[in-house]
Amino acid sequence: MSENKPSPFKVSIKLVQGNNALLAKADVAGAKMTINGFSVLSGKDGKGPWVAPPQMKVGSGYVKIVEITDKATNDVISKLVLEAYGKALSERPETDNEAAF
Repeated sequence: MSENKPSPFKVSIKLVQGNNALLAKADVAGAKMTINGFSVLSGKDGKGPWVAPPQMKVGSGYVKIVEITDKATNDVISKLVLEAYGKALSERPETDNEAAF
């Protein structure tokens, strides 16, 4: 997104604790739609977190509930969700286990 142009999407995010793979859940609202249930997942092999679209478990696998077929739109949504995740992490209160000494 351009620095001068406002984002077409608003992200609501909720951090998830106690799950190593699932870091947060996010909802993304646009002018004419809201998509609930994006997942922020921990990256593998030292890679950073990534965003998965809403999906449901079927048998031993997962089926996408929403598929964003436009790469540019998908990239913007992923970027905004990861930014919201980073902001939520930085704003969460410290616990006794996380306090710096």
